[in-house]
Amino acid sequence: MRFSGMWVAVSVALICCSAFAQPLDYPKRKSGMWEAKIESVQMPGGVTTQECVDEKTDAEMQKQGIMGKNNGKYSCRLISSKKTAKGWEYNSECKNPQLTVNAHTVISGDMQSAYSVDSLARFDPPMMGQKEMRTQMKLRYV
Repeated sequence: MRFSGMWVAVSVALICCSAFAQPLDYPKRKSGMWEAKIESVQMPGGVTTQECVDEKTDAEMQKQGIMGKNNGKYSCRLISSKKTAKGWEYNSECKNPQLTVNAHTVISGDMQSAYSVDSLARFDPPMMGQKEMRTQMKLRYV
């Protein structure tokens, strides 16, 4: 089965929206260029992106996510979060008029050289026939 670029857009939006629905004391990434490889069963071969961040841009993304602004496309809220021995674990809910996404996300790594984001998203109603999607995002400082 071949999936359109819609999966890529939804996956990135989901990860961004849910990943920024975290507590204010979330660990800061090292400033500079980060490469992200996003993989999912629905995206054979995955997608690789790069993003240049600094303390100010990371803080602004967190603020927007916590306040549910996310470019006006999704309204997100943090349901639960906890610090673990290796990072963070949290549950969030993102909504737009057509879709509700409940995500369980685990973030692990040092945030200075590399980290990973593993997410299980459940869609209501199902999106393109899918009730859920597992996504793994591996990030490294370049």
